[in-house]
Amino acid sequence: MTSRAVASCRRPGAYARSAATGALALILASCTVSTEPIEPQETFERAIQDRQQLTEHQAPVTGPITLYEAIARALLYNLDQRVALMEEALQAQQLDLVSLEMLPDLSAGAGYDWRSNENATSSKSYQTGQQSLEPSVSTDQRLQTADLTFSWNLLDFGVSYFQAKQQGDRVLIAAERRRKVVSDVVQQVRIAFWQAATAQRLLRTIDPLLVEAEEALGRAEQIEALRLQSPLESLRYRKSLLDIMRQLRGLRSDLVQSKSRLGSLMNLDVGIEFTVAEPDLEEVPIPEIDAPLEQLEMLALLNRPELREEDYQKRISHHEVRKAMLRMLPSLNFTSSYNYDSNSYAVNNTWAEAGLRAAWNLVTLISGPKAVEVAEAQITVAETRRLALSMAVLTQVNLAYRQYERSRIDYDYASELEKIERRIYEIVQINELGNAASQLERIRSATQAIAAELQRDQSLADLQSALGNIYSALGLDPLPDAIESTDLATVTEAVKAIAVRWENAQFPELPAVVEARLGYGEDAAAAAGDATPAPAPATEAAPATGPAQQAGADQQDGIVDRILAWNFSF
Repeated sequence: MTSRAVASCRRPGAYARSAATGALALILASCTVSTEPIEPQETFERAIQDRQQLTEHQAPVTGPITLYEAIARALLYNLDQRVALMEEALQAQQLDLVSLEMLPDLSAGAGYDWRSNENATSSKSYQTGQQSLEPSVSTDQRLQTADLTFSWNLLDFGVSYFQAKQQGDRVLIAAERRRKVVSDVVQQVRIAFWQAATAQRLLRTIDPLLVEAEEALGRAEQIEALRLQSPLESLRYRKSLLDIMRQLRGLRSDLVQSKSRLGSLMNLDVGIEFTVAEPDLEEVPIPEIDAPLEQLEMLALLNRPELREEDYQKRISHHEVRKAMLRMLPSLNFTSSYNYDSNSYAVNNTWAEAGLRAAWNLVTLISGPKAVEVAEAQITVAETRRLALSMAVLTQVNLAYRQYERSRIDYDYASELEKIERRIYEIVQINELGNAASQLERIRSATQAIAAELQRDQSLADLQSALGNIYSALGLDPLPDAIESTDLATVTEAVKAIAVRWENAQFPELPAVVEARLGYGEDAAAAAGDATPAPAPATEAAPATGPAQQAGADQQDGIVDRILAWNFSF
């Protein structure tokens, strides 16, 4: 056989190997995943879209922004608050999904089977081993099947029920966390607003004074160049002017930044110019909080979102104990189905089936008690964590109250000092007109007057911040239970109505049973004798969403009993 003949004989096998190799390479290539970086054009389009969405659907700024409007804008448009709101909505959707898991399983199936030859079978005698029947066929080569099956597991239903209860508590936890975010945002808005109002008022004075100081510095350089004054005196004069200018520029820089922070909290576009409504300092509310400190502490223990969250966490842990105990029980599964088979040899092509099956995983008798112990340990941890938070809340209330009292005193001193510095500046101005004082002395007096005015305004901002800390420590909400609409004007009025009550030191009332246990309030003796605690009335301290205000009465009573038993004192 020639070499050409041998090659021709081997060619089919080579072709087969090549085809197999190519097919294998194609399969491997299809299973390979390569990295695909985002194209710059996609990033650019995303940035443009984000830039447009950041401030869309917002009410335009039409005039000076008041404190109440600033808070309303933050509640409506602040992105941190939106994220918390979306997380709450997500938990609510998860509740709907988990609730559906309690439903029984209902599945529909269909199939098609084919084989290349007949499914013929024969049988043989068990005793003799001889074939007893001729090969026979009882199944078509092509089959179509369908079924509708209903299945319900009692154990799975019980576990899903408690999981749904836990998810319901997680929805309420998300609402409490949103309340916390809202409280923090409102407090930041309050601080930034007063700083921005201070900046807006003082910048009108600082900018002209800076211009005048720069002109005086230029004249001082000319005087020194012409030697109209001794070099030492000229240098000291210029040094004083430079120190004043440095101080003024530092003040200006700090003041300008406060306005940017306020705009960011309200989610305003960076390029939008806005002004804040400057409150009349004589009309700024400085409430005198004369409520008993113990009453404020109890109000905080009832309303703080962190403590309410721990109440729900404890309830979730209780449901976890029930789930662990339930998993140790036997499983009872009920099934029923309606079936169809196209086999032409079958006498009945459609039929119904039903069954009941019990199963018990005996291993859970060993692992189940451990799971129950772990779940009960979670309850203990939740209780201890809540008690630690309760102590922290009581401390915050006391510190906020004392900080507010100290801030009131500081504001009184700063106001008096500002009046003195302003009077000194007026006298220096008069003396300069009569050539009894120099321009440097007038500029220095003006700077000191501005510094005193800034100190007064900062003291007022600190005072308002301390007041906001009290509101935040008490767990008060800036919105009522429900409002007519979510437009800016309506929300602003709702915020103002609540804020006016707070500014008059009108805080939500405690339930009668709590007042009775604390030993004050009207009809305290009668309420103390009532063994059935009355539910807490709805107040403005409840969140706008509603469900988050439902703290369990048993949880509240537990907090009251422990706090009273421990007799915290500050």
